[in-house]
Amino acid sequence: MKRVLFIAYYFPPIGGSGTQRPAKFVKYLPQFGWQPYVISTDRPYGDGAEGRDETLLADILAGVQVWRVPTPQPQPVYRLASGVGWRSRQAVATIGSIGAPADNLGATVAPLSLVTRLRRALLAPLYLVQDPPVDPALYWALRIVPLAREIIRREQIDVVLTTVPPWSALIAGALLRRLTGRPWVADFRDPWSDNTFIYFPSPVRRRFDQWLEHCLLDRADAVISVTLPVLEGLRRKTRRADKPFVLIPNGWDRDDFPDLAAVRNGLPPPASVDDRIVLLHPGSAYQGEPLPLLEALDRLAAEGVALDRLCFHFIGYMHPEDRQAIGTSPHARLFWLNPQRVPHDQALRLMRDAHVLLLLLLRKGPDASSGKIFEYMVAGRPVLASGAPEGVAGQMVRTCGIGRVVAPEDVGEMARVLWQVVEDYHRFVEESYRPNWSEIEQYERRALTGKLVETINEVLGRS
Repeated sequence: MKRVLFIAYYFPPIGGSGTQRPAKFVKYLPQFGWQPYVISTDRPYGDGAEGRDETLLADILAGVQVWRVPTPQPQPVYRLASGVGWRSRQAVATIGSIGAPADNLGATVAPLSLVTRLRRALLAPLYLVQDPPVDPALYWALRIVPLAREIIRREQIDVVLTTVPPWSALIAGALLRRLTGRPWVADFRDPWSDNTFIYFPSPVRRRFDQWLEHCLLDRADAVISVTLPVLEGLRRKTRRADKPFVLIPNGWDRDDFPDLAAVRNGLPPPASVDDRIVLLHPGSAYQGEPLPLLEALDRLAAEGVALDRLCFHFIGYMHPEDRQAIGTSPHARLFWLNPQRVPHDQALRLMRDAHVLLLLLLRKGPDASSGKIFEYMVAGRPVLASGAPEGVAGQMVRTCGIGRVVAPEDVGEMARVLWQVVEDYHRFVEESYRPNWSEIEQYERRALTGKLVETINEVLGRS
């Protein structure tokens, strides 16, 4: 059996969307003749927003070796800097990666006094220790290199695969390729230097990340990404265009949906409590994303439409300003906001119990997708998406026939869709939910792992 070393910072029992992709690859690789080994961390850097989900460990087969390396966090340096009035510039990091959600990117900052600027200049060396280039996982990425090198030697690893973010894992992959001669595959779950969710504190920092991204892409033996626009963007940044650039999207796992046959035959509507229609959004909702719903509700209320049957259920993070906007709106009674994360298996049950599944993509842009869309495909419930109809996710919803896509600025259309949901839910389902199973099946996790195996076999054959 061939052997692959996964460098996956986010891996069960760490929760969050970034964990799912490497965990499912590791689950199915042995069925294709590849034995996976994994290096991860025990606790991600930052505030622990990803949480822990012990239920995800069920996907990790017995015998898969996982090394969980602690992430160095030089907090004493931060406390020293804070004591003299110097704040960390790492205010924002990638969604699904390290740090807090990327809100308030356009916020203005008050001019700094001369004394403050002098303090920052004197503390610059400490600043680089506390807040290193690339991302706060840089020390972890460097720390794992000796361990990974030993694992490669001892276990006779054939291929190294890094999945990012955090981007510093790419540095570990490039170093291991140089030190061991093993081919290296780079898997991008998100774009890097083009990512609108990354805060660059200065033009110099942005240019540095762009330069480093170019260098690392040149050294990778193959590049994988989850959407075609991201993949093409990465291809344009490398001088070695002859290497494989492979599209492997995220997906859904058949084992997570044991009643898939019933879904394909058509599930009956879920039972209603007090005749209410539940519109569910599991996972983080970022700044401004719920607002198109509020605007549509305002329009319907002005037209005298009775809205009390609607219940918008949000689970997970929501920006404080949006939470306040909902709480002070005349429609607050229609919203149930639960800020706590729930285990993955519970989230799947909640999808099945909902009448409509919400997909909010206002902040993500037309080239982005969302991990939840794939499980929506096989949940048996119609999707109402607020996003670019011609974007990656919008096209996926329409091609797979799983719901309706409304542009965030089209308040009138969103109001019409919500009116149909509340007035004639069954007709809404008939018109919106016509799943195309030949399209949906291509996103099954085992099939996607087969594409990964084809890629690493090709890379191994070239080396």
